[in-house]
Amino acid sequence: MSLSTSLSLVQNPFHRWRSSVDACPDKPLNPSGYALFIRHGHGTHISDDSSPGFFNGSLDGPKQAVLTKKGIEQAEKAAALLNTLSVQPLHAVVSPLKRTVQTFEVFKDKGVRTLDVRIEPSVIEIQAGPHEGEPFNWDLANDMDNRVPTKWKGETITSVEKRVLHFVKSTLLPLLEEQNALIVSHQMIMDTLETFEKDTKCAVPCEVRVYSKSYLQSWVKKMEKLHFRLENPPGSKIQPQHVAGVGLIFSSLSSTPKHASINS
Repeated sequence: MSLSTSLSLVQNPFHRWRSSVDACPDKPLNPSGYALFIRHGHGTHISDDSSPGFFNGSLDGPKQAVLTKKGIEQAEKAAALLNTLSVQPLHAVVSPLKRTVQTFEVFKDKGVRTLDVRIEPSVIEIQAGPHEGEPFNWDLANDMDNRVPTKWKGETITSVEKRVLHFVKSTLLPLLEEQNALIVSHQMIMDTLETFEKDTKCAVPCEVRVYSKSYLQSWVKKMEKLHFRLENPPGSKIQPQHVAGVGLIFSSLSSTPKHASINS
């Protein structure tokens, strides 16, 4: 079964195939060099016809988002897709949040084979900060998308980009030298990898996006240049150590992100 045919099994019009070589090749994936990003299944915090949802982050107790019955069914369908592709066994990287861990547990129960499993704080959802637990509203959500928000007091887009950049460079690309990788994560993390694409859409629950190693390497270079320009606007004095290496090299995170998310 071809990759393009297999992807259509999830009946998701928003799947992505990102490669610098092929738009959507009619062939199996190679045994290494591809990252399969999957958003968790539908959670108890997500807005839908029956609930407005809320900003969910590092909350304990009943407000911590968990998979709904719908979310479990979505994860089962995604597992069926993974089992049709010649990509296993996989390195697995999982966000520590409950809904992503539950999604991955469904994959394992349905026979998805992994070489190892890493719980990775760098791929948690954007942190809602003081908005955690507040009812979801589009005014705040839209402001969150601004590079310098005025109302949103949680984690910024720039901060998310930095930690995703660090993760791709220090963890993901080395893994792809050995084997394909499965990353169970969140909407903002997956959308960050589409920053420079014109046709990007918000990742929906259990959406599968496949990225080649060459695509990710190109994304890293573009993101480093973007952040170099942001930190060194026209007229500013550029320090020599910043010039070396074509911009910002994020060798470590300044702090471990808290377990938090927003409407995802």
